[in-house]
Amino acid sequence: MKMQILIRANASSRLGIGHMMRCITLALSIRDNIPADIRFVCNADIPQALAEDICCRGFSLSCLSGTDEEPLEMDRDAQETAAVGGEQCDWLIVDHYGLDARWEQLLRPYVRNILVIDDLANRPHDCDVLLDQNLYPDMDKRYIGLLPEHALQLLGPEFALLRNDFFRLSEKVVARTQCQCILVNFGGSDPTNELGKMLPVVESEIGKQFHFIVVAGPANSRVPELRAAFSPFDHVTFYENCSNMAELLASVDLAIGAGGISMWERCYMGVPSVIITVAENQKATVVEAAKRGLAWYMGASGEVRTEQVTDILEKLLNKPELLAEQSRAVLALTETQRRSGRHPILSILKGEL
Repeated sequence: MKMQILIRANASSRLGIGHMMRCITLALSIRDNIPADIRFVCNADIPQALAEDICCRGFSLSCLSGTDEEPLEMDRDAQETAAVGGEQCDWLIVDHYGLDARWEQLLRPYVRNILVIDDLANRPHDCDVLLDQNLYPDMDKRYIGLLPEHALQLLGPEFALLRNDFFRLSEKVVARTQCQCILVNFGGSDPTNELGKMLPVVESEIGKQFHFIVVAGPANSRVPELRAAFSPFDHVTFYENCSNMAELLASVDLAIGAGGISMWERCYMGVPSVIITVAENQKATVVEAAKRGLAWYMGASGEVRTEQVTDILEKLLNKPELLAEQSRAVLALTETQRRSGRHPILSILKGEL
């Protein structure tokens, strides 16, 4: 008998697609390892390309009547979500900053177990499992008083939700020793146009010493102008909506990007990072990662100057040992997950732990 799983997450051009993408990643891992029917529930204004991607992967998708800009009241959201779930679900998975214990309690009669994916630790949850894949100095204390006593907490980058293609490339992961090829990617929608802001870096004399792989995500509304801006350069390869990020990371020596799950993907593949945060909730984790030698943090979007990025590139060009040191550090951080070959949440969902 198949396990029944309901996933509640939002995505939009304003919000970005990060919440939905990590839920898709989890759904694919579940389906590869557990017989399951998986249904997604989201906002009405989900980007069309993302909605089509979910359906093309063989999952069902139901949109609530509310949008990202005009969300439903919490009880109405719960009512519509429960209607999609139908019969008793084995697991409800929720990844949504606007939902908390009140919403989860309304869904309790319709589900056997609740898994919450969160990283804010700013509201109570009524859940059985809490997954926070980020890095903080006080990780074990952040959710005190916010969860039921029985809730299992999965905390830290060792629980990062990585796609199966990352696990399949584990044997190809090596420490970087010199910087020649740089990946530039700022997520699925890049609402602050960080890719466009990297154009002066690419054009600079320092930038011309490297090959850049520039990747625009599936919800990026500026793809035509970005393609036109980057295509004239011989030392740039431009991609849009690529599905082989793990392979791209395996081929580069450094990445320039944002925080979030993409930071942990880079760590898993041994790729050092130059990071510009594009959301306030990314900052604490990135600052902590930088303190531990896992990234170079340039600052928040809108505050970073071109010279800051070119300066770090010049430093890495002249002192490749700095690149090698960080590459070894990020590989050590993710060694446990690389050895296991799959996410531990799968054993929990199957009732093995």
